[in-house]
Amino acid sequence: MQFGATETLRRVRALGLPRTVVQGFVEHGRKLGRTLGFPTANIRVPPGCQASRGVYATVSELADGRRVAGVASLGLNPTVPILEPRLEVWLFDFDEDLYGQFVRTELVAYLRPERAFESLDALKAQVVKDAELSRLIHRAPDPPSCLEPAQRTRRL
Repeated sequence: MQFGATETLRRVRALGLPRTVVQGFVEHGRKLGRTLGFPTANIRVPPGCQASRGVYATVSELADGRRVAGVASLGLNPTVPILEPRLEVWLFDFDEDLYGQFVRTELVAYLRPERAFESLDALKAQVVKDAELSRLIHRAPDPPSCLEPAQRTRRL
């Protein structure tokens, strides 16, 4: 059984757990995700965001109201560092131009902390694993039990 993004949100919200949302306008990035086969919507992380750096299963609400499941990296991307924290969301089964559009992304489940990889191939292999885990979360009949890590990673 596969649940859609809307159903995933409904099940997670039913738990009454705190939610973290990152929202903003999609900006152009370095196009590295696209080059690796994982096009991402890049959103500048607003000051004061309390989410931990790392990788998350996500649900993004687009400007037209559609909700799309995905996986995202939140942080400074230590393999190919950036200066300001970004949320880079890979929207599953989605291939449209979102540049300049307002996107609201809910961090549904914490998957792992951010880390540096020895090569782009190693990064690509890990993104595939992260996406598989995120898709499993979206298909699971029970929502994840934890949205945030228990103070084990650095905050933004």
